Amino acid sequence: MIAGGRVQRQKDYAQDDFCKITNYEKLDPDLDLIAGWAPELVIVDEAQRIKNWNTIASRALKRIDSPYAIVLTGTPLENKLEELISIVQYVDQHRLGPTWRLLHEHQVRDEVGRVIGYAGLAKTGETLAPIMIRRRKSEVLRQLPGRTDSTILVAMTELQMRYHDDNADIVARIVQRWRKTRFLPDVDQRRLTCAHAEHAHGVQQHLSPRSGRRSWCEGRRSDSARRRTCRAGRQGRHLLAVDTQPRYRHPQA
Repeated sequence: MIAGGRVQRQKDYAQDDFCKITNYEKLDPDLDLIAGWAPELVIVDEAQRIKNWNTIASRALKRIDSPYAIVLTGTPLENKLEELISIVQYVDQHRLGPTWRLLHEHQVRDEVGRVIGYAGLAKTGETLAPIMIRRRKSEVLRQLPGRTDSTILVAMTELQMRYHDDNADIVARIVQRWRKTRFLPDVDQRRLTCAHAEHAHGVQQHLSPRSGRRSWCEGRRSDSARRRTCRAGRQGRHLLAVDTQPRYRHPQA
């Protein structure tokens, strides 16, 4: 997993590992390091991040030269033809032909030139068939294990319990008022929906964007990314996986 400052990332790319995982935000500043490591296969997860060809991440990714590439996305590609073009270009730059011609053939415009729909997309699907595997939810669900729901009860902290007890009477009055009038003003709705004790009482001196709840949530995503396993049948190959890995980590205790 590529993380840390520039010096640490240089050390990580210098290691002759089979697989490295990085995020979209680090592609542009690390292009020289990625080129030096020379991945032979690039796997791009959450590829809707490159649907806009003019973003920094999209332009940086398309500058990575590798013999093979796999692009993964769960977002429908026909929402905008331009988005489809941007994603497909990374896999096969010439598959869809010139962009102006593709848009001219398939876009439907009104009298003032606004795009109001698309036509002939079946032909585009046939063009993409050799390089695209499309699986619908109905097909995938049959291959997945059954859903398991687990309820885990978490005890409140001492601070949360104190806030809970202090506000129990207020909440009871709000609920009683709602039962009578079936209406709650905005201030009462905010009181009932506030799920964090510090937010409810404005105690935020120890909660910062990089070291508080955000870091914990993003750290949890980071742990999930670390559990991703890359396998291959051949040794000595370089694989670069691009994921939506968070930029910040949970602070060390």
